[in-house]
Amino acid sequence: MTAPQWPRSGLPTNNINFILRYTNPPRGLIIFSLRAMPFQKFARGTRQGCPISPLLFALAIEPLAEAIRSDPRVAGINIGPQKHTISLYADDVLLFLSNPEISVVRIVEIIGTFGQFSGYKINYSKSEAMPLTHHTPWLSSSAAPFRWSPSGFTYLGIHITPSLSGLYKANFIPLIRKIKEDLARWTSLPLSLIGRVNLFKMNILPRLLYVFQMVPVLLTRKSLSILNSSLSSFLWRNKRARLKLQKLQLRLEEGGLSLPKIKYYQLACLGRYLWEWFRNDPRSTWRSIEAAPLDPIPLCNILYVSKKWVSNKPQKKKKNSWFPTAMSCTCAIYK
Repeated sequence: MTAPQWPRSGLPTNNINFILRYTNPPRGLIIFSLRAMPFQKFARGTRQGCPISPLLFALAIEPLAEAIRSDPRVAGINIGPQKHTISLYADDVLLFLSNPEISVVRIVEIIGTFGQFSGYKINYSKSEAMPLTHHTPWLSSSAAPFRWSPSGFTYLGIHITPSLSGLYKANFIPLIRKIKEDLARWTSLPLSLIGRVNLFKMNILPRLLYVFQMVPVLLTRKSLSILNSSLSSFLWRNKRARLKLQKLQLRLEEGGLSLPKIKYYQLACLGRYLWEWFRNDPRSTWRSIEAAPLDPIPLCNILYVSKKWVSNKPQKKKKNSWFPTAMSCTCAIYK
């Protein structure tokens, strides 16, 4: 492989030459029984821990994505002025297709052709397809060699469901159950109060933050109460609490232990996306998807509408809180 073979990569020639010198020929060293074996050449695959391998994979799989996007027989999903067909994250491929009788068959052909040249393979036994409508035709196993999953599928650790109402049950309920079990199991550990607070920060909070940032649904009061109750039992070893959680959640300067407040963390995660509504960033694909149904009204304007505009239920007379209103409008857009 030489530098002129990468005309569309957008990389400077010096960078390409460095990559070629670094990876051609790729070699690896195997240590067995504390003895280094002779260097071995790799025909395929990558060296473990190689920092440049993920970047090379992203460049190598881009021709596949471009072939799928440009093929006229592959019909994506049109939302506003844009057509969405494929989304790539590392080695995870997510497709958005309409007219599956033709699109799916053509994509299987493209992947097969691409694999003949690159050695790229897909494990179809682990691949799933979720119909978005009840009228989606059910393809045979020969035309679509993957599993149909009407109830949803898991992508990057998040369970995707056909309806927005199913996201909470599919993601938060199992997560809260697992956290409750872990905290109950760790109660007997010989840890100080500060150690238990740090354990919550390092183990439990990252799990919650990831789902908070991915799923646009607020925790119910019942779920929040279960989390706080389990946390309190863990901190005080199933004994009577000496201090309320509100006291422990104060800053160190105020006499607390800076214990994270779960509710505020979720509001911060969801509020970050509301802040993006005010930015007209063309690189934000998800923002353009949300803004398309409201065009020409700016997306940020829905922060000031009334909740009764997006709900058929009678509303009680109370002050208009912008955050619940924004979340209700967001749910209406997704539906």
